[in-house]
Amino acid sequence: MSSEKRTAKNKYRLGWQEYGNAEELLDKLDKLVVEPMRNAVELDGDMYLSDFRKLTAASWTLQNRKE
Repeated sequence: MSSEKRTAKNKYRLGWQEYGNAEELLDKLDKLVVEPMRNAVELDGDMYLSDFRKLTAASWTLQNRKE
């Protein structure tokens, strides 16, 4: 379960004022990356705008995970 404050256990930023552990970070990234990439493969490289947003959110999550 994510928390609003960073702790030793919940040290990764998941979102705005949202922190969690490594497993929660991976779960969030899984939801943001797997489906859009599957769609890109099935659509022969084309991408839905909603998938692009999810991949962008995944990128921001990775970039800000320690801030």
